[in-house]
Amino acid sequence: MRKSEKRAGASRTQEYTSPYEFHGRIPLRQAIPLGMQHVLAMFVGNLTPLMIICGICGITTEHPDIYVTLLQNAMLAAGVITLIQLWSIGPVGGQVPVIMGTSSGFLGVMKGVAANAALGGGLLSYGAIIGAGLILYLNAFGFEKTERFFTAKTYKWISFLALSFYCIAKSYSFYTGAHHLESGIPLGTPGDILSSGLILPLNICVGLVVACTMYAFFALFRKGGF
Repeated sequence: MRKSEKRAGASRTQEYTSPYEFHGRIPLRQAIPLGMQHVLAMFVGNLTPLMIICGICGITTEHPDIYVTLLQNAMLAAGVITLIQLWSIGPVGGQVPVIMGTSSGFLGVMKGVAANAALGGGLLSYGAIIGAGLILYLNAFGFEKTERFFTAKTYKWISFLALSFYCIAKSYSFYTGAHHLESGIPLGTPGDILSSGLILPLNICVGLVVACTMYAFFALFRKGGF
């Protein structure tokens, strides 16, 4: 009886491998501390970028309720993305044991751009984020799949419509202001982005133009044309 128990214990022990192997199996007493270490490390990497951004925008002191909500949403989003990354949904997810969170490599550049009003402030930052997403998609899936929804014609139409709306909106704003007329467009409520009048659509227009321009230049240097 004791020999059989020893053999069973030996066989179970042999199933365990190194924690550094991709499909490695380790005992539970070793897996729990390593998992907790990974989660605690993720807290710093996931929340620090958001804390820096909120500090730059003044959300930390002026809107503490929004600040707490953003931190909670960041953790929730990181958890959902981690599950999708581990088990994947269709083509989305790499099925690799990593914990996903926010990235902080862009903060240094974005802080300088957002603080410079002469460069458009945060407008260029929004567009740069969208453009970076297009470029990442291109590098991941190639031109053939990207050009199914984003071609030179798409770029021209988006730029044309965005710039036209921007021109019309700013002309209307300047005309009503110069003639002391009631514009009828609300100035907006602090903390409520949907009540910002023309600011929100104008920011979207500038961001789209910047994103499309970034992608166009990348495509030009990547394959010599759009």
